[in-house]
Amino acid sequence: MRRGEIRYADAGGGFGRRPVLIVTATEIIPVLKAVTCAPITTSVRGIPTRVSLGRAEGLRRESEAACEALATLNKADIDAAPLGSLDETRFLELDRAVARALDIRRANLPAW
Repeated sequence: MRRGEIRYADAGGGFGRRPVLIVTATEIIPVLKAVTCAPITTSVRGIPTRVSLGRAEGLRRESEAACEALATLNKADIDAAPLGSLDETRFLELDRAVARALDIRRANLPAW
């Protein structure tokens, strides 16, 4: 399991079984029992807290990863085989959508 992968999961919280986009950092996934995911929806709204997805990412229909609805799911509830993945060149788009959804502003972050 890696950040940026799309897998089917029992997303709970009224979302049911659906594709999700893994958001948790790849390097910490092996030591966690649960990972944070963005549920994927075919209700395309084009808002800045979403990442557009489609055939290039392994989906049948144009969709969006809803970063405003992040959910932490048990790894046991996530399918072992990925459907597809986000191209690494699009991770900045994912980062921006998550930051926007959580109202994380660059000016508020200390230097690393």
